[in-house]
Amino acid sequence: MFRKSLPSLTRKMLFGAGCGTTSFLLSQNYLAKHHTDSSFYWRNNAYLSNTLFQLAHQKYIDRFINLSKIFSAAQLETNQCLSAINTMPDLMELKTLFNKLDDIIDGATAETVLSFQEASMGPELNPFLSHLLDEDDKKILHQFVDHDLITEKELFSFGNLLSYKLYTQAQLTLTYEQTTCAHEKIALRKQISQENIETSGIYLALIIHFIKKDKKLFELVNQSSDNALTYDKLKMIYPAETRAGELMQIVHDVPEFRYDLIQELTIGKISANYFLAMLEEKDLLNQFKNEIDQLPNRPISFYELPDKIKEVFFELENDFKANTSTIGIMAQMVYDFSWEYERQVGFYTQKPRH
Repeated sequence: MFRKSLPSLTRKMLFGAGCGTTSFLLSQNYLAKHHTDSSFYWRNNAYLSNTLFQLAHQKYIDRFINLSKIFSAAQLETNQCLSAINTMPDLMELKTLFNKLDDIIDGATAETVLSFQEASMGPELNPFLSHLLDEDDKKILHQFVDHDLITEKELFSFGNLLSYKLYTQAQLTLTYEQTTCAHEKIALRKQISQENIETSGIYLALIIHFIKKDKKLFELVNQSSDNALTYDKLKMIYPAETRAGELMQIVHDVPEFRYDLIQELTIGKISANYFLAMLEEKDLLNQFKNEIDQLPNRPISFYELPDKIKEVFFELENDFKANTSTIGIMAQMVYDFSWEYERQVGFYTQKPRH
């Protein structure tokens, strides 16, 4: 008798648990839309909100998602997968080096960046990049060449193109700071954000070139003339990869726009955030700045944003998903998931602790 009643008892327990979970999710969704100040709304529990945010951005989760973006965009053949696995230690070294250079540029004023000498494109290491790299950094670069991941001319061509983008951003930033014309500021911020997402396009193409080694790039940088690697030329060689890199940066920028807005006031330097550029272009940044400042100092849900900012978010989301359809089916699934994941985690004012 007990054995006969066990399945029905189990079903009742599972059904009850399922109903309870569904009711909780529905109630939380209702509070997120209509009563975000409620003490029953989970994001208003500081400990719970912070804990879940930190877990969602735990470094191994972030690393897994980022690697999924890279390798899904690479569209590797079977024989290239083993090469990709063997390349992982070097990719970690590259990421560390890239983050270091990024931090140097982010922490410096536009005038300081421009004082590093002018950046030029081409297969010979330019003075700007040479100034940024110390001897240990240069050893890492030569390690990539020694490991047959890339030739020296290809590597310097990528590095020079990256530094050219950073130098151009500094020029645009200085012009932005000096102009008083609102229309010029809108155009400049938009251009700064475009240069920034193209920097990510270069970075992702470099990673994938470590694995794929497209011969067209080797032939370009070894020409006797017209051998400078420009972004337009790189897009012709790695079209889906550069676009995927740009989309990676946009996914990064959107949930971080509140943090970047605070940083602008803290360090006195315009942010390259793509979503902020869209808000300024729509003349919403100044209009809703006070409302943004008054939002809770925790990761907020999409529903807590001002309505006009939601409209811009939807516009960007539609554009983003239209572009993911051009980078391959697997990459589209990964990038669309990443977008939704970041949206659910929330728009934050403090970066996760890694």
